[in-house]
Amino acid sequence: MAEEIKNGYDLTKAGQLVVDRFDEATQRDEKEGDNICILHGLEKAMIGTAQVGDNVVAVYERSLCIQCIADGFDDEDIKKLYSDEYSPEELENPDVLREVKLRSAEEFFEYNTIRALPYADTAAPIIVEGFGVDSERWEAFKVACK
Repeated sequence: MAEEIKNGYDLTKAGQLVVDRFDEATQRDEKEGDNICILHGLEKAMIGTAQVGDNVVAVYERSLCIQCIADGFDDEDIKKLYSDEYSPEELENPDVLREVKLRSAEEFFEYNTIRALPYADTAAPIIVEGFGVDSERWEAFKVACK
């Protein structure tokens, strides 16, 4: 994949599908400049755009956003942070560590992302929730984005 840095967004590790989606999303915004509000670090979770009034806004799937954040957490940092809640043995279990990361990512997403969206005013992205029955589709989508 060609290295891609676009409008301050480093997509070099995101995968070609993410680069293509980023390009398409920014092209759909017909205004001058880079007006579409894209959430840094959550590019893999962008699933489309929507027209809201006169603006094109990015659309993200909530569980993919949380997964993006969890993927960015360092295992050792999470183990230190939760050492008072879990035993070292529990934190060595990949399933427990994954659940702890997802829980932390969800808290981070709600507190830092969702609460900040109103400040983007009319450019605020839309966050949607995928359907449970589509979980296999979302997983396949995530794999394709790696």
